[in-house]
Amino acid sequence: MGMMNTRQPEDILAPFANLQPVSVKTLTIPGETNARDAEEIAGRARAQGFPAVARVVLREALTEAAQVNGARVLICGSLYLAGEVLAQNGTLPD
Repeated sequence: MGMMNTRQPEDILAPFANLQPVSVKTLTIPGETNARDAEEIAGRARAQGFPAVARVVLREALTEAAQVNGARVLICGSLYLAGEVLAQNGTLPD
């Protein structure tokens, strides 16, 4: 989860409150000066009862998430983060 400072982490997380995620990984969106800090997002997620950790490197966060048996990964918070994921994966749309 990564987002710009125009969004509130609580608003993004609210629909997931009853799903009991194994963990929330947060990132500061690379190259975006108006991105929220990963540590801030993680702290605010923990305050809402989510198990959350901040990560610096996207690949690290995804690798950790993939270690969970039957894991489902949701990239959320910002299209800028989704674009970064697609760019690093080499799967940008035409």
